[in-house]
Amino acid sequence: MWVIKLQYGVKICIMNKKLLKYIDYIVKEIEPPYFKNIVELYDVLEYKNHIIKKIIKEAMVIQRNIVYDIEGRVLYNENKNIYTPDITWERYQYDSQGNRIYYGDSSGFWYKKVFDEEGNEIYFENSAGLVDTIEDEKKICY
Repeated sequence: MWVIKLQYGVKICIMNKKLLKYIDYIVKEIEPPYFKNIVELYDVLEYKNHIIKKIIKEAMVIQRNIVYDIEGRVLYNENKNIYTPDITWERYQYDSQGNRIYYGDSSGFWYKKVFDEEGNEIYFENSAGLVDTIEDEKKICY
């Protein structure tokens, strides 16, 4: 449903307005595993990259079922379990210094980290309820 238009000698691809609305709906409603659900629930494989880019909201490269940022770090990964029909997934986020600040996976496990301007981890929290303020521990130890 793309319309290709030439403007100043450059090809511009314009999406149908109804299709854009449908894709926006998918982006709001879809849950991981994204690649599997794009095909099985919404049947829009040809717009997979467009949908993933709207979900992740970062400059990226998509290869198979792995999404990388422009630095080559994995942002999202989806795998088929060889022993069951299940699909497993992992999602990652990084700060501007390249520190991993979030990890979440299909089992429900996640963690969040905060780093100071020098790249030292100062806070950790996870889905098991562990909260660790590392900066406070350093003050106590000195």
